[in-house]
Amino acid sequence: NDKYAEECLDLSLKNNPGKVDWLSQMVKTRSLFIMPSPNALGFYLDERQERDIDPNRDFPYHQVPSKCMRSITARAINELWRDHMFQLS
Repeated sequence: NDKYAEECLDLSLKNNPGKVDWLSQMVKTRSLFIMPSPNALGFYLDERQERDIDPNRDFPYHQVPSKCMRSITARAINELWRDHMFQLS
């Protein structure tokens, strides 16, 4: 994966060498995680909710344990956060 990212960066910099040093540094020192559409069903139906559950409120924060992680969206995001240690700043 790192080799692919470096190849893409090399291709994009051939015409503008040295003009985006910050991008080169970012790609080399960070991991990028992409989840194209966590709430795919809601996107498809053009609704915020997923089967009458608001994914933005479906996390265990100020929530009764039996009422959290009921949506696929919340479970997918939770698994991403559990598998990787993210540093927030």
